[in-house]
Amino acid sequence: MEQKIINDLKTIYLIKTLSRTKRKDYENYVINAVWQKLDDPFIEPVSQQYVYNPNKSREISGRKYAHYFIDLYFPGLNIGIECDEAHHLNEENQKADTIREANIYDALHEIELNSEYENIRIDVTQSFDSIQNQIDNAVHRIKEKADKLRSEGKLQKWTIQTPEEYLAGKTEITVRDKIGFDTIADTCNMLFSAEYEGYQRSVAVPKSFNRKPEFDNHVLWFPKLRVFVDGEPVAATQSGWENDLVDSGLTIIARNDTKEPGDILKKIHITFAWQKDALGITSYKFVGIFEPPKAANDDGTYHYKRIKDKCPLIK
Repeated sequence: MEQKIINDLKTIYLIKTLSRTKRKDYENYVINAVWQKLDDPFIEPVSQQYVYNPNKSREISGRKYAHYFIDLYFPGLNIGIECDEAHHLNEENQKADTIREANIYDALHEIELNSEYENIRIDVTQSFDSIQNQIDNAVHRIKEKADKLRSEGKLQKWTIQTPEEYLAGKTEITVRDKIGFDTIADTCNMLFSAEYEGYQRSVAVPKSFNRKPEFDNHVLWFPKLRVFVDGEPVAATQSGWENDLVDSGLTIIARNDTKEPGDILKKIHITFAWQKDALGITSYKFVGIFEPPKAANDDGTYHYKRIKDKCPLIK
């Protein structure tokens, strides 16, 4: 029998995002029940949404975390669903493990909760009928807010696009764009008309930069970054240079015990970090334009500061 391959982007996304809680049976049941009952492909669901909230840190396994995950989040509505299941013996350890498994994608797409955020809690320690009633009430509230925003013309339709589709008509890329590129060559060619083939060096200066004065003294940088969550590193780095992303993406700290940055690394860096997203797909993601330091710090590290969160394209 011929094997059929699923290549619809929205189908792939839903399959993967709704299975991110596979180690947590109760959460998995609730978020899938909510999504199925909601039955609205217009609305984007995000499972395990990464959150930073220093004013409401949580104690998990005896430690306080300012970063944590919302079980199910609807960004277009700013509504979150969270399951209360701390009575299970290993649940707190599972939550701590999940935080430690955060990656570059999570860090770059973290949200900071505000006064408009609505949190819906579902207590799965209750009876079956009670859980079902809570799920039904949650779905009713989600639909109610979606219908209100839709009637006001404020609900943007959820779509998933290829990089080519996403970039059509755009003149710049920003750190908020949820778009990545498969290779360094794709990044250079799609964004900067570089005409590269199989180009894989971590620092590049496309010839197209010569046509644009605004790109003078700029380079493209494609590092692997180590992300820190609540003071702990959660991702590996390239050999040689270690590059740490800190301050919620505003600073990159580079270190190398054997050498200093060459002249090309002293230029302004248009930076695309190698990342693995929440669904396990790897790509290069724009993280900003960084200004190099004038000199090393006392500890031998080099601190690159983000000076812009968007970059013009060359077409």
